[in-house]
Amino acid sequence: MPSVFETSPTAIPITFVTKSSWDQVAEALPPAQRQFATASAFAAKPGGYLALPA
Repeated sequence: MPSVFETSPTAIPITFVTKSSWDQVAEALPPAQRQFATASAFAAKPGGYLALPA
């Protein structure tokens, strides 16, 4: 998704996902972050969020 905001090297990315896009986004995550999301039982439900460790 293209950003409408100015980028910065110190910016923290925010990624929005839906149930239908979560699998694709999860596959692109580094293994440690993907494992964290799985262990947290993240399911991309409406209103849900997950802050991943850097």
